[in-house]
Amino acid sequence: ENITLTETIPSDSVDQVKQISEYSIAVYSFLSPEEAGNAAADLQEDGLDADVLESLVDGTTYYRVVIGRYETWSQAIEAAENLPEPFNNDFFIVKPQ
Repeated sequence: ENITLTETIPSDSVDQVKQISEYSIAVYSFLSPEEAGNAAADLQEDGLDADVLESLVDGTTYYRVVIGRYETWSQAIEAAENLPEPFNNDFFIVKPQ
């Protein structure tokens, strides 16, 4: 006899899972959360969908200013290439872990 258990996942958890699976365009990386927040705010004022991601690399915490959320790496690359100067030439793609 097979028994299947189902669990209801709250919608905010589903959004969280989706967010983790998305790619973003990193345009700045700071050691200071304040600097990252200020840079993200400036980009938001310019109409860009900017946010700050915290990233731990070799024991050091970096605060990355990222733009957009894309389902695939190639969509993120295409969007990055269409950003205004200097971002369209100086970026890297991140996928939050």
